[in-house]
Amino acid sequence: MLTEDEISKYSRMPISSWFSTFGHPEISEPKWDKVERNDTVRMVFQSHMHNEIEIHQIHSGTLYVEINGRAYTLTPGDILIINPYELHQGEIPIAGVTSYAHVVLDPWYFTGCCGIAGEEIRRISAGEFHFPNVIDASSPLAGEIRTLLDDVHSAFTDAVGGSSGDDCMLAAAVIRLLGTLLKKIPILREGDAVDRKNQFVHSIQLYVQQYFRNNLTTEKIAADLGYNKSYFCKLFKQNLGMPFLQYVNEYRIRYAIVWYRGYPLTEIAGEIGFKDYSYFARVFKKYTGMTPHAYFNAH
Repeated sequence: MLTEDEISKYSRMPISSWFSTFGHPEISEPKWDKVERNDTVRMVFQSHMHNEIEIHQIHSGTLYVEINGRAYTLTPGDILIINPYELHQGEIPIAGVTSYAHVVLDPWYFTGCCGIAGEEIRRISAGEFHFPNVIDASSPLAGEIRTLLDDVHSAFTDAVGGSSGDDCMLAAAVIRLLGTLLKKIPILREGDAVDRKNQFVHSIQLYVQQYFRNNLTTEKIAADLGYNKSYFCKLFKQNLGMPFLQYVNEYRIRYAIVWYRGYPLTEIAGEIGFKDYSYFARVFKKYTGMTPHAYFNAH
């Protein structure tokens, strides 16, 4: 799911690109919460998953990433690829400067643009195929991908507030990037266990997107999807890293800050499925660090 800032800048295609820098005294850090884990590292993106492809190009410093329970350490020149439905989180050292370029795109949008490659993109979108997570800086391919990511970022910058012609240039840059990945990186086929996991996560996402305004309970979604409650809770925590109601409430808050700017606060609470405003306010502050009143006044 794209962030509020991304959507406000550009919403004509599901693509975004930006630079993130941490620890530099003269450069503002991204707005999302950074959590100090201990005296040496802090978390810069908490454990989550989504249906987009996310690609990082490390410029300086070190990025520690965990993807589906597997740890990676990335340094300048490395390329990180996070596939749809992969649970991931990232940390950086507290000391020093870490920076990276970041591209996120929904591959499903491009399934009709690439002929026979469209089927491979569709299966990547569904979580059936995936790219390797890391391309080492020493690989010649890493340099080629860095150039393509720079092209996407430049085209995205032009497209923000630009014309339909700029949109075409952005789409072309993304197609070149996807084409290079498909042509030069071996695509990995998921096993049956991972397929079942992706199907489970996809069913959750579709269900919450459709019914988040309702009075959702763990019992109801488990029954509607054909699971008993205890097994559903176990699967959910294993695959999404949090309890179901926490996932639903975080989805509701993200939706509110993107789509309900300018609405009366009590109306927002009801529109996104909170029957009690005080509970909405507590959840909102827990997720954003601010009360709804303070947040919407500041933004």
